[in-house]
Amino acid sequence: GGDGGDEDAPQARQIVVTELLDSGSARGGGVEVGDLVRATTYVTMGMSYPAWQLMLGGVGKPTLLKSVLAAEKASFETVLAAIGSNGQEAQGNGQVVLFVERGG
Repeated sequence: GGDGGDEDAPQARQIVVTELLDSGSARGGGVEVGDLVRATTYVTMGMSYPAWQLMLGGVGKPTLLKSVLAAEKASFETVLAAIGSNGQEAQGNGQVVLFVERGG
C-alpha cells in the first residue's frame, strides 16, 4: 500500500521442526521440536579453480560444493531437497548444518 506498510511484500516462509527421530543426529545435535529452520547447507556441482592450475594455464574442474540456502526464501520441498543433498547417498559428505531459531 501507499502508507509505507508492507502488506504487499511476500510473506517469509517459516519451516518448523515438527518431528525428530529418536536415533537421528538432529536430536543429538540439539535440534528441538518447534525450532524454526532459518537456513541449511546443500551440496551442488560447481567448478574448482586451484591457483596452481590457473597459473599453468589450466581450467577449473567440476567438483561438489557445499553452500547455504536461506529457508525463508525457499519452498518446503526445496529446503527438504537441500537437506537431503548432504547425504552420502546423494554424493554429499553426510554432514548437514542447520541454522535454527528457538522460540520463546
